[in-house]
Amino acid sequence: MYIQIFKSFDDLAVNHNIEKIKTIGDSYFAVGGLQTDQIKAARNVIEFSKEMLETINRIDKNTTEMELKIRIGVHTGPVVAGVIGKNKFAYDLWGASVNMANRLETTCPPGNIQISEYTKNILGDVYNYNLKEKTNIKGIGQVNTYIIV
Repeated sequence: MYIQIFKSFDDLAVNHNIEKIKTIGDSYFAVGGLQTDQIKAARNVIEFSKEMLETINRIDKNTTEMELKIRIGVHTGPVVAGVIGKNKFAYDLWGASVNMANRLETTCPPGNIQISEYTKNILGDVYNYNLKEKTNIKGIGQVNTYIIV
Protein backbone atom coordinates (compact mmCIF):
# COMPACT_ATOMS: atom_id res chain seq x y z
CA MET A 1 0.00 0.00 0.00
CA TYR A 2 2.76 2.49 0.92
CA ILE A 3 4.55 1.75 -2.34
CA GLN A 4 1.36 2.51 -4.27
CA ILE A 5 0.95 5.81 -2.36
CA PHE A 6 4.52 6.99 -2.88
CA LYS A 7 4.54 5.95 -6.55
CA SER A 8 1.33 7.92 -7.06
CA PHE A 9 2.84 10.95 -5.31
CA ASP A 10 5.98 10.66 -7.47
CA ASP A 11 3.83 10.75 -10.61
CA LEU A 12 1.91 13.77 -9.32
CA ALA A 13 5.18 15.54 -8.50
CA VAL A 14 6.37 15.18 -12.08
CA ASN A 15 3.02 16.43 -13.40
CA HIS A 16 3.20 19.57 -11.24
CA ASN A 17 6.91 20.37 -11.61
CA ILE A 18 7.56 19.47 -7.97
CA GLU A 19 10.84 17.98 -6.84
CA LYS A 20 10.68 15.17 -4.31
CA ILE A 21 13.56 15.54 -1.88
CA LYS A 22 13.04 12.36 0.15
CA THR A 23 10.65 10.26 2.16
CA ILE A 24 11.12 10.22 5.90
CA GLY A 25 9.18 7.31 7.33
CA ASP A 26 5.66 8.00 6.13
CA SER A 27 6.42 11.65 5.29
CA TYR A 28 6.89 12.92 1.75
CA PHE A 29 9.26 15.89 1.59
CA ALA A 30 8.97 17.84 -1.67
CA VAL A 31 9.66 21.35 -2.94
CA GLY A 32 8.42 23.57 -5.72
CA GLY A 33 9.97 26.64 -7.23
CA LEU A 34 13.66 25.97 -7.00
CA GLN A 35 13.85 27.15 -10.61
CA THR A 36 10.67 29.23 -11.11
CA ASP A 37 8.92 32.25 -9.62
CA GLN A 38 7.20 32.09 -6.21
CA ILE A 39 3.63 32.61 -7.46
CA LYS A 40 3.80 29.81 -10.02
CA ALA A 41 5.61 27.56 -7.55
CA ALA A 42 3.05 28.17 -4.79
CA ARG A 43 0.18 27.34 -7.15
CA ASN A 44 1.96 24.21 -8.37
CA VAL A 45 2.48 23.05 -4.78
CA ILE A 46 -1.16 23.65 -3.87
CA GLU A 47 -2.45 21.81 -6.95
CA PHE A 48 -0.02 18.96 -6.20
CA SER A 49 -1.26 18.90 -2.59
CA LYS A 50 -4.92 18.82 -3.61
CA GLU A 51 -4.25 15.84 -5.88
CA MET A 52 -2.33 14.12 -3.09
CA LEU A 53 -5.46 14.39 -0.91
CA GLU A 54 -7.63 13.02 -3.74
CA THR A 55 -5.20 10.13 -4.23
CA ILE A 56 -5.21 9.23 -0.53
CA ASN A 57 -9.01 9.39 -0.40
CA ARG A 58 -9.25 7.10 -3.44
CA ILE A 59 -6.79 4.57 -1.98
CA ASP A 60 -8.49 4.79 1.43
CA LYS A 61 -11.84 3.77 -0.10
CA ASN A 62 -10.24 0.50 -1.23
CA THR A 63 -8.40 -0.19 2.02
CA THR A 64 -9.90 -2.01 4.99
CA GLU A 65 -6.69 -2.35 7.02
CA MET A 66 -6.70 1.20 8.39
CA GLU A 67 -7.98 4.68 7.77
CA LEU A 68 -5.63 6.71 5.58
CA LYS A 69 -5.33 10.46 6.13
CA ILE A 70 -2.53 12.87 5.36
CA ARG A 71 -1.66 16.37 6.55
CA ILE A 72 0.08 18.85 4.28
CA GLY A 73 2.03 21.94 5.32
CA VAL A 74 3.06 24.58 2.78
CA HIS A 75 5.31 27.59 3.28
CA THR A 76 7.08 29.82 0.79
CA GLY A 77 10.57 31.20 1.34
CA PRO A 78 14.29 30.80 0.84
CA VAL A 79 16.07 27.50 1.44
CA VAL A 80 19.62 26.25 1.42
CA ALA A 81 20.10 23.24 -0.84
CA GLY A 82 23.08 20.96 -1.08
CA VAL A 83 24.63 17.57 -0.86
CA ILE A 84 25.62 16.31 2.57
CA GLY A 85 27.52 13.29 3.73
CA LYS A 86 31.05 11.99 3.69
CA ASN A 87 30.51 8.37 2.69
CA LYS A 88 26.89 8.29 1.62
CA PHE A 89 25.78 11.45 -0.14
CA ALA A 90 22.26 12.86 0.08
CA TYR A 91 20.69 15.93 -1.48
CA ASP A 92 18.75 17.90 1.11
CA LEU A 93 17.21 21.28 1.94
CA TRP A 94 17.57 23.32 5.13
CA GLY A 95 16.44 26.56 6.62
CA ALA A 96 13.66 28.40 8.38
CA SER A 97 11.29 27.88 5.43
CA VAL A 98 11.72 24.10 5.62
CA ASN A 99 11.14 24.18 9.38
CA MET A 100 8.02 26.32 8.97
CA ALA A 101 6.54 23.95 6.36
CA ASN A 102 7.22 21.04 8.71
CA ARG A 103 5.52 22.81 11.62
CA LEU A 104 2.53 23.62 9.40
CA GLU A 105 2.24 19.93 8.55
CA THR A 106 2.44 18.77 12.16
CA THR A 107 -0.24 21.26 13.31
CA CYS A 108 -2.54 20.64 10.33
CA PRO A 109 -5.82 18.80 10.87
CA PRO A 110 -5.73 15.41 9.07
CA GLY A 111 -7.05 15.50 5.52
CA ASN A 112 -6.19 19.17 4.99
CA ILE A 113 -3.65 21.56 3.51
CA GLN A 114 -2.41 24.22 5.93
CA ILE A 115 -0.46 27.18 4.58
CA SER A 116 1.40 30.09 6.08
CA GLU A 117 0.13 33.64 5.90
CA TYR A 118 3.06 34.47 3.61
CA THR A 119 2.02 31.75 1.14
CA LYS A 120 -1.61 32.90 1.32
CA ASN A 121 -0.53 36.43 0.42
CA ILE A 122 1.40 35.11 -2.58
CA LEU A 123 -1.56 33.02 -3.75
CA GLY A 124 -4.02 35.88 -3.37
CA ASP A 125 -7.67 35.04 -4.02
CA VAL A 126 -7.00 32.04 -6.29
CA TYR A 127 -8.20 29.68 -3.52
CA ASN A 128 -10.69 29.80 -0.68
CA TYR A 129 -9.27 29.73 2.83
CA ASN A 130 -10.39 29.22 6.40
CA LEU A 131 -8.39 31.26 8.89
CA LYS A 132 -6.91 29.22 11.72
CA GLU A 133 -6.06 31.90 14.27
CA LYS A 134 -3.20 31.63 16.69
CA THR A 135 -1.72 28.34 15.60
CA ASN A 136 1.12 27.55 17.99
CA ILE A 137 4.19 26.98 15.80
CA LYS A 138 7.10 25.45 17.73
CA GLY A 139 10.05 27.83 17.84
CA ILE A 140 8.00 30.73 16.44
CA GLY A 141 4.94 31.16 18.63
CA GLN A 142 1.34 31.84 17.72
CA VAL A 143 0.68 32.79 14.11
CA ASN A 144 -2.29 32.88 11.78
CA THR A 145 -2.42 29.99 9.35
CA TYR A 146 -4.92 29.08 6.66
CA ILE A 147 -6.61 25.87 5.59
CA ILE A 148 -7.29 25.54 1.86
CA VAL A 149 -11.00 24.74 1.28
